[in-house]
Amino acid sequence: FFIFTPVKFTVHIVHPFSLEKTYGVELNKFMSLIPDQDYAAIVDWDSMFLDHKQIPLLYDYIAKYPDTGLFLARSNRSGSPIQRYNGMISNQMSMSYWHRIAMNIKPKLSVTDVLDNKISGFLMLISKQTWNEIKFNEELQVLHVDRDYAGRILAAGKPIRVMDDVLIYHSYRVWGRNTNHLV
Repeated sequence: FFIFTPVKFTVHIVHPFSLEKTYGVELNKFMSLIPDQDYAAIVDWDSMFLDHKQIPLLYDYIAKYPDTGLFLARSNRSGSPIQRYNGMISNQMSMSYWHRIAMNIKPKLSVTDVLDNKISGFLMLISKQTWNEIKFNEELQVLHVDRDYAGRILAAGKPIRVMDDVLIYHSYRVWGRNTNHLV
């Protein structure tokens, strides 16, 4: 079911927000606070874990793929096709519907490699070690920080992987394409 490899690290889960809309600054502040052996699971404000098994799965993915520069998840709605559950954006917004799907995922700890920076950062799992090498850009607007970071991770030769067994509920612009709250 789970590997449950003995670990010597902690995954810190955070929903960052900045009134000044300086998302990169906020992410760098948080990352600077965690111990060097730890990881951060950065989750967007409009996203959430669907099942209690998913957080232990983060540990299992780290143990199985320790060379990963950036882990991502799947979701019900994503601007990144590679991260969409079953490849499609769903308009099914019932949380109980998605909870049932997440509950029925049989963990295999499989991954899908990401080959470009066209990602969605609704969940980014990053090691402090990677962050020590590659910081978040503090000059960009909110919507560009995740893709910029992914591009620099790939340029450094570090793999980006989608955790196929981690399904996140993401409301991703269900109320329309208005992004004024972000920029």
